[in-house]
Amino acid sequence: MKRKQKAGFTLVELMIVAAIIAILAAIIIPLLSSNRDTAIAAEAHNLCGTVATACKVYYAKNGAGPTSTADLPATTQTELENAKYYDESDIEIDWTSPAAWTITVTSGANVYSTGTAEDLTLNQAGTWGGSLVTKGIAAAN
Repeated sequence: MKRKQKAGFTLVELMIVAAIIAILAAIIIPLLSSNRDTAIAAEAHNLCGTVATACKVYYAKNGAGPTSTADLPATTQTELENAKYYDESDIEIDWTSPAAWTITVTSGANVYSTGTAEDLTLNQAGTWGGSLVTKGIAAAN
Protein backbone atom coordinates (compact mmCIF):
# COMPACT_ATOMS: atom_id res chain seq x y z
CA MET A 1 0.00 0.00 0.00
CA LYS A 2 1.37 3.33 -1.05
CA ARG A 3 0.95 6.37 1.07
CA LYS A 4 -0.42 9.45 -0.61
CA GLN A 5 1.91 12.43 -0.28
CA LYS A 6 0.29 15.75 0.34
CA ALA A 7 1.34 18.65 -1.87
CA GLY A 8 2.35 21.93 -0.26
CA PHE A 9 4.75 23.41 2.24
CA THR A 10 4.96 22.84 5.94
CA LEU A 11 4.51 25.67 8.39
CA VAL A 12 8.21 25.56 9.29
CA GLU A 13 9.23 26.00 5.66
CA LEU A 14 6.91 28.97 5.27
CA MET A 15 8.25 30.56 8.48
CA ILE A 16 11.84 30.20 7.22
CA VAL A 17 10.96 31.90 3.93
CA ALA A 18 9.19 34.73 5.81
CA ALA A 19 12.25 35.22 8.03
CA ILE A 20 14.57 35.39 5.02
CA ILE A 21 12.33 37.98 3.34
CA ALA A 22 12.25 40.07 6.53
CA ILE A 23 16.05 40.00 6.82
CA LEU A 24 16.48 41.04 3.18
CA ALA A 25 13.96 43.88 3.62
CA ALA A 26 15.81 45.10 6.72
CA ILE A 27 18.99 45.32 4.68
CA ILE A 28 17.59 46.80 1.45
CA ILE A 29 15.13 49.45 2.70
CA PRO A 30 17.73 51.66 4.44
CA LEU A 31 19.93 51.49 1.33
CA LEU A 32 17.08 52.65 -0.88
CA SER A 33 16.23 55.52 1.47
CA SER A 34 19.87 56.64 1.46
CA ASN A 35 19.91 56.58 -2.36
CA ARG A 36 16.74 58.70 -2.41
CA ASP A 37 18.34 61.30 -0.10
CA THR A 38 21.40 61.41 -2.36
CA ALA A 39 19.21 61.96 -5.43
CA ILE A 40 17.32 64.79 -3.71
CA ALA A 41 20.60 66.37 -2.63
CA ALA A 42 21.89 66.10 -6.22
CA GLU A 43 18.86 68.06 -7.40
CA ALA A 44 19.57 70.75 -4.77
CA HIS A 45 23.20 70.82 -5.92
CA ASN A 46 22.15 71.27 -9.56
CA LEU A 47 19.62 73.98 -8.71
CA CYS A 48 22.21 75.95 -6.73
CA GLY A 49 24.64 75.83 -9.63
CA THR A 50 21.98 76.73 -12.20
CA VAL A 51 20.68 79.66 -10.17
CA ALA A 52 24.23 80.90 -9.47
CA THR A 53 25.03 80.87 -13.20
CA ALA A 54 21.76 82.63 -14.02
CA CYS A 55 22.49 85.26 -11.35
CA LYS A 56 25.89 85.97 -12.89
CA VAL A 57 24.32 86.34 -16.34
CA TYR A 58 21.63 88.61 -14.91
CA TYR A 59 24.30 90.77 -13.27
CA ALA A 60 26.32 90.97 -16.50
CA LYS A 61 23.23 92.16 -18.42
CA ASN A 62 21.69 94.48 -15.82
CA GLY A 63 24.58 95.70 -13.69
CA ALA A 64 22.76 94.61 -10.53
CA GLY A 65 22.05 91.27 -8.95
CA PRO A 66 18.64 89.60 -8.96
CA THR A 67 16.44 89.93 -5.90
CA SER A 68 14.47 86.71 -6.44
CA THR A 69 14.18 83.77 -8.81
CA ALA A 70 11.47 85.72 -10.69
CA ASP A 71 14.25 87.96 -12.08
CA LEU A 72 16.06 85.02 -13.69
CA PRO A 73 15.82 84.03 -17.39
CA ALA A 74 12.92 81.94 -18.68
CA THR A 75 15.13 78.88 -19.20
CA THR A 76 16.07 78.94 -15.52
CA GLN A 77 12.42 79.45 -14.58
CA THR A 78 11.51 76.35 -16.60
CA GLU A 79 14.20 74.29 -14.91
CA LEU A 80 12.95 75.42 -11.49
CA GLU A 81 9.37 74.54 -12.44
CA ASN A 82 10.47 71.07 -13.56
CA ALA A 83 12.35 70.30 -10.34
CA LYS A 84 10.90 67.24 -8.66
CA TYR A 85 11.65 67.96 -4.99
CA TYR A 86 12.00 71.75 -4.83
CA ASP A 87 10.15 74.80 -6.07
CA GLU A 88 10.98 78.49 -6.38
CA SER A 89 9.95 79.23 -2.80
CA ASP A 90 12.71 76.87 -1.58
CA ILE A 91 15.44 78.98 -3.23
CA GLU A 92 16.82 82.14 -1.63
CA ILE A 93 19.12 84.55 -3.44
CA ASP A 94 21.22 86.86 -1.27
CA TRP A 95 23.07 89.05 -3.80
CA THR A 96 25.00 91.92 -2.22
CA SER A 97 27.53 92.27 -5.03
CA PRO A 98 29.39 90.06 -7.51
CA ALA A 99 31.95 89.56 -4.77
CA ALA A 100 29.41 88.72 -2.05
CA TRP A 101 26.44 86.48 -2.80
CA THR A 102 24.90 83.26 -1.53
CA ILE A 103 22.33 80.90 -3.03
CA THR A 104 20.44 78.71 -0.52
CA VAL A 105 18.14 75.80 -1.34
CA THR A 106 16.06 74.60 1.62
CA SER A 107 13.87 71.51 1.64
CA GLY A 108 10.66 70.93 3.49
CA ALA A 109 10.79 68.78 6.62
CA ASN A 110 9.18 65.78 4.90
CA VAL A 111 11.53 65.58 1.90
CA TYR A 112 14.52 63.77 3.44
CA SER A 113 14.47 60.56 5.46
CA THR A 114 15.88 62.55 8.41
CA GLY A 115 12.43 64.14 8.82
CA THR A 116 13.98 67.60 9.18
CA ALA A 117 14.42 70.49 6.77
CA GLU A 118 17.83 70.38 5.11
CA ASP A 119 19.68 73.12 3.25
CA LEU A 120 22.50 73.55 0.76
CA THR A 121 24.33 76.82 0.12
CA LEU A 122 26.73 78.04 -2.55
CA ASN A 123 28.64 81.33 -2.26
CA GLN A 124 30.67 83.52 -4.63
CA ALA A 125 33.88 81.66 -3.75
CA GLY A 126 32.36 78.38 -4.94
CA THR A 127 32.16 77.05 -1.38
CA TRP A 128 29.35 74.63 -0.62
CA GLY A 129 27.82 74.52 2.83
CA GLY A 130 24.67 73.75 4.77
CA SER A 131 23.31 70.75 6.60
CA LEU A 132 23.45 68.50 3.51
CA VAL A 133 27.24 68.94 3.36
CA THR A 134 27.66 68.64 7.14
CA LYS A 135 25.73 65.34 7.20
CA GLY A 136 27.62 64.02 4.19
CA ILE A 137 24.51 63.72 2.01
CA ALA A 138 25.85 66.23 -0.56
CA ALA A 139 29.39 66.64 -1.78
CA ALA A 140 31.26 69.78 -0.81
CA ASN A 141 32.52 70.50 -4.34
